[in-house]
Amino acid sequence: FEAKEKSLDEWFETLKDSRSSIRSMASIKIAELHDKDGKGDEIISRLMKLLVLEDVHERRAAVQALGMIGEKVLPPLIDELLKTDDRLVRASCAKAIGAVALKNPELLPDFPQGALDGMKKAILDIPDPV
Repeated sequence: FEAKEKSLDEWFETLKDSRSSIRSMASIKIAELHDKDGKGDEIISRLMKLLVLEDVHERRAAVQALGMIGEKVLPPLIDELLKTDDRLVRASCAKAIGAVALKNPELLPDFPQGALDGMKKAILDIPDPV
């Protein structure tokens, strides 16, 4: 099965689709495009903005795309995890950090200490962290 070529904006729109398989395909495509044409930072920023959404399906699709992008999303996720007061955003950041580990098993032996420290700080220092 070959996905129809879409623009980056169209793939982001597809994250809103009611069908989980279509949202998953959009997450994969966005992750694949994250460094194409130097748009990596823009894509990460756009995905981070979706972590505040009430729509659980679109938010989960953003979490999965962030996880597929990998290690480079950890600094903004940790920063947001530690600075936000929004429990939903904290939970999404924690899930995205977990998705990085799950989708990039080669990182597990030496998972970035900053990510582990950020999770530990969130658990110990933030009342009701997630």
